[in-house]
Amino acid sequence: MAQRHSVGNNEQGGGDCPTGPQKPGIQTPVLGLEEHDLSSSPRSAPTFMSQDGSANTLVEPSPGSPHRKTDEDARYVTGYKLAGLVTGMTVVIFLIYLDNSIISTATPVITADLHETADIGWYAGAYTLVSGTLQPMAGKLYTYFRKQFVFLAFLFVFEAGSLICALAHSSPMLIAGRAVAGAGSSGLMNGAWTIIGNSLPLGQQPFYTGVMMGVGQMALIVGPLIGGALTQYASWRWCKSAAGARIHDVVAKPFIAGFYINLPIGACAAVLVLFHAIPDTNGMDAFSFAFVRRTLSSLDLGGFALLAPAMAMFLAALQFGSDTKYAWNSSLIIGLFCGAGVAAVLFVLWECRVGDTAIIPGSVVRRREVWSSCGHIFSMSFVVFIANYFLPVYFQAVKGVGPTLSGLYLLPGILGQLSFVLLSGAAVDARYWPRCCDDNAIQCALDEELVALAMSLLIFCQNLAGSVAVIIATTIFTQSLLKDLPILAPSASPEAAIRSGTGAGAVRGLLPVGSPELDGLLRAYSYAVDKTFYVVAGFGATSIGFAFFMGWKDVRKAKAKIAESNQGKIGEQEVATV
Repeated sequence: MAQRHSVGNNEQGGGDCPTGPQKPGIQTPVLGLEEHDLSSSPRSAPTFMSQDGSANTLVEPSPGSPHRKTDEDARYVTGYKLAGLVTGMTVVIFLIYLDNSIISTATPVITADLHETADIGWYAGAYTLVSGTLQPMAGKLYTYFRKQFVFLAFLFVFEAGSLICALAHSSPMLIAGRAVAGAGSSGLMNGAWTIIGNSLPLGQQPFYTGVMMGVGQMALIVGPLIGGALTQYASWRWCKSAAGARIHDVVAKPFIAGFYINLPIGACAAVLVLFHAIPDTNGMDAFSFAFVRRTLSSLDLGGFALLAPAMAMFLAALQFGSDTKYAWNSSLIIGLFCGAGVAAVLFVLWECRVGDTAIIPGSVVRRREVWSSCGHIFSMSFVVFIANYFLPVYFQAVKGVGPTLSGLYLLPGILGQLSFVLLSGAAVDARYWPRCCDDNAIQCALDEELVALAMSLLIFCQNLAGSVAVIIATTIFTQSLLKDLPILAPSASPEAAIRSGTGAGAVRGLLPVGSPELDGLLRAYSYAVDKTFYVVAGFGATSIGFAFFMGWKDVRKAKAKIAESNQGKIGEQEVATV
């Protein structure tokens, strides 16, 4: 006769099973959940003997026993499957950092080759603008759809964007490719954190995320070297034909070599993710048109329709204002700022109206751990993005070194970052430290179903900061050149300096060979870079302030709390036994 048991009552040895009185520490088995898949047909329950020899009883291991295995532990990934999954996530993170580090090192040569110094902000801004805008929506997709398929879809889009960049023959095409790659990246970093969060106990996550980020950030070391070497030594000849027009060779598009590297690396990551099952705790229904309709109504498309133009107009105003074509008090710039402000106000009102189904739920943002983590990563992203983009400008434009040596000069700072990422991952095995563990703070503070949304918000702030940081720094850089060049190097045209690029040859080509004004020209570029680092110093100090609000959490207690919550959810499901 079939009996029905509430799994959630196992700890009390109760349920509806008529087993009679039990001694302390004795529990009636319910199909041995630690050994049986609920979706498979049940096998005979394991028998255990109590100390008095009575049969059909189960001596429960003590809570500290290494043999004790809960339902919460059963869903986690272990062994070679865990190794493959972590490797796949690490490769993707490595790919993202490699993409950004290569283009930052190659930026001086790109601007010299395409004659568009004013587009420096767009090479980073187009990527981070699209990525940041889509970030909250990506979190929603991970909440409602299977994480494995969503992750692979974003990876495919990222690879397509890299291919467009590799084929670029003009600045607009390169910017378009960066935008497509940004759309793909919007779901990769937060997807990796979310997938690892579902696949590992909370107590193990700091170590593995530290390893992932540490190995991934090795791209910051090899990226400048690869980007510098390819930029300095590689070259292609491109043939272009048009209906009876001339065919000409175009040489010196070497920077695009770096984008081709993304394709095989991304393919390897896709294979690793595709052939490893990823746990899903969303409780999703079977895929159907009804499921799609129901999910689309929960994605807050209205909020996305307001957020996207608000960000686009704001960043476009910053970008156009940094160009010499438009003054900051021009009607275009003022109109864009006003439009962005109106759209932002409407977005906030809309989010308040829809409540917890919003693309950025207010109940999540109001959590101290969330807003402080977002503020911290926003400030730190200002520091990282400006330094990564303008240190190569200093080394190449002012010091006159080539791209390869410029990449080598970046290594001390990158090695320092890498070392502390690994140390922090080990340090938070029991407690997370606010210094650089925003993701652990969120995972400890929020329920599991809200982690994907909060992670998306975290990456959204990171990408928004990246977009704004590079554009603001570019504005400071160009305005400083326009002011100082007429004083320090009167023979050099400020407009020509803006258009010529920041490579060593391009900068020195602004003056005749042997000109006595060369020293003043280099000082003007040096002063311009110096002023961008005032912004770096200010936001570095701000990040420290936000870190104090993140508090201290014991991840072991947080793990127990999450496990208890998940056991309660499982307990609501009745399991038929024979």
